[in-house]
Amino acid sequence: MTIFDKYKVYGAYHWDDINKDSLRNFISRSVPTLTRYNKILNALPKDSKKIVDIGCGDGALTYLLANNKDTVQVFGCDTDKTGIDLSKDKVKDLLYSDKINFINKSFEECQFSDQSIDAITMCDVIEHIEECDPLLKEIKRVGKKGGVLINTTPLKRNNGIKWDDHHILEYTKDSLFELLSNYFPETNVTKFSPTFFYKRYHKVKILYNILYLIGLNPLSINLGAIDHTMLFSVSYF
Repeated sequence: MTIFDKYKVYGAYHWDDINKDSLRNFISRSVPTLTRYNKILNALPKDSKKIVDIGCGDGALTYLLANNKDTVQVFGCDTDKTGIDLSKDKVKDLLYSDKINFINKSFEECQFSDQSIDAITMCDVIEHIEECDPLLKEIKRVGKKGGVLINTTPLKRNNGIKWDDHHILEYTKDSLFELLSNYFPETNVTKFSPTFFYKRYHKVKILYNILYLIGLNPLSINLGAIDHTMLFSVSYF
């Protein structure tokens, strides 16, 4: 997995997106990021007691995953020490912080017990991994029967130009399904965030924030065969 210095430069910027108490944050927050978080949270089984957030970064999503009374323990793991340090600082005085453990290691190095994890999340992580087989093999080992792996990743463009130079490998719907179904035969992959709407997001950001607030988020939808920017997958252990 590639290592970024973005948290040294920008700090715990994902927390600005989930902060609902500031007008400034309402105007500046990232609807694309919130869209990904919401898709993951909505797909999470309500009875998930033990959750791992792989590539947790600054811990914003990890904290949201812990905001469920039935959840007992949430682990956020990341090889980026700056992100982990920011995560620990952000949650230390918050409700549910006693459920959260941040680990400055890769998921494979965490060595969870066999069939011990109810849900595993990867939000825009898999595109940064050169060799996914060891990771998916480890997820399969620790995943509890009936649990899920939930994943978001950018959809590979038809022109072959990467969304980000830091991405090692981007996926089509078919290639992501093929990869995941090798380990998890019951896998569903869908598209979201139509390109038409995504290209206009930065031009009318405040409008998108208002639409998001009233539950009309155009980035969350799937419009069938037209171009989209994101993939969403759910794989069952």
